[in-house]
Amino acid sequence: MSGKTLLLVDGHGLAFRAFYALPELNAPDGTPTNAILGFANMLVKTVEELRPDLAAVVFDAPGPTFRHEAYKAYKEGRQPTPEEFKQQLPFIKDFSCRMGFRVVERPGIEADDVIASTARSAAEQGIRVVILTADKDILQVLAPGLTVMRPVRGVSEFRVYDEIIFQEEWGFPPVAMADYLAMVGDSVDNVPGIKGVGDKTARTLLASYGSLEKVYENLEDMKPALRKKLEEGYE
Repeated sequence: MSGKTLLLVDGHGLAFRAFYALPELNAPDGTPTNAILGFANMLVKTVEELRPDLAAVVFDAPGPTFRHEAYKAYKEGRQPTPEEFKQQLPFIKDFSCRMGFRVVERPGIEADDVIASTARSAAEQGIRVVILTADKDILQVLAPGLTVMRPVRGVSEFRVYDEIIFQEEWGFPPVAMADYLAMVGDSVDNVPGIKGVGDKTARTLLASYGSLEKVYENLEDMKPALRKKLEEGYE
């Protein structure tokens, strides 16, 4: 290990978390401030705890991404972003800069994809990586020297995940998280999943076989009802 620590922050994800976790707050001029306050509190608390050598806050750039090209219904049905939230984003980005963070946006690429690729690259170089995010999808990048912090109560309490903690909680390795979401679906991103396959079944299958690919390679081991669901859900 290099001895250095890199902190990567999911800007939009944490800002949304703060926006919905805190009550409506406004500056004297009427500008909404709840997302700003909550985001700032989480950032300051994390920096004080970790004292990172390198840090970046990654935001989603406006416009579609490669995922929209691959799956046209991706994130369809989401409610429009509240104007009160949009008004606070420039202040959140400015605060991040003033805290010494590099602010990153990559057109056509979601923030979590930028974070994942950066985290893997840094970890391979021996840099300790900590990701601060509210998004469970990013847990799939957990690896030696790479941990994830997720807020679990408002904006003041965090759960820290490494490979071992994830395995104990979910019952399968982090790399299989994408396969888990492919089976159970993800309402946030409008991904339907496999009809009739829920959380318990997905965890059991991944604990037994390790990946969705291996699940389908062993369909003959399944009970007829489950095998039928998996066959009908295959794409």
